[in-house]
Amino acid sequence: MRYRITEIIITSVSLIFTLCLYFYKQKLVDIQSQYDNLFERVFAVAGEPHYYAYLFVGIICIISLIFFSVSSVRFLIKTNRNAQTIYLEILLYPVINLVVLVILLLVFWDPILTTFAILGIGGGILVTLQS
Repeated sequence: MRYRITEIIITSVSLIFTLCLYFYKQKLVDIQSQYDNLFERVFAVAGEPHYYAYLFVGIICIISLIFFSVSSVRFLIKTNRNAQTIYLEILLYPVINLVVLVILLLVFWDPILTTFAILGIGGGILVTLQS
């Protein structure tokens, strides 16, 4: 029972975060549309006050959805219960998590994760050039 409650909480929080992220993404797209240069866009998005909070919470949501999908299958396989119930739960919870994960990644990908990747690659190049 405790497992199901945790699963519902993780999925609900991820869905609410995805909705908030969608509206924040619209704000970032408006900011990006003001610039033509890729690096100006990246620094404008990274300079947004709430960017790193959304990035951090998004990464936590992605990791928790993946973790709970895998752990739900392992938990249900370990428990000795009715086979029909186990197969239904093995299909239900991971599939719901997978759908929420895909939706979250679609919203999270651009410009939030893309900006982080460009900053990381740019920082890596600068460190390499400094060496």
